[in-house]
Amino acid sequence: MLAMFFVVCAATGALTQGHRKVPGQVRPPHGRAGPGAGQTSYMPLRVNYSGVMPIIFAGAILMFPA
Repeated sequence: MLAMFFVVCAATGALTQGHRKVPGQVRPPHGRAGPGAGQTSYMPLRVNYSGVMPIIFAGAILMFPA
């Protein structure tokens, strides 16, 4: 039970802190070509937008065996 507690806490922390890099393309304003035109950049998006919801579900999962 103690091992399961640590696994669920670690997985919840990793999910809450996780980011995903979504590729995007940098376009110069109004069609002017300049330095950086057509470069690929990344927009960091959070994997978990719900904040503390995984922690609530982790508590429910840990209460289930009892």
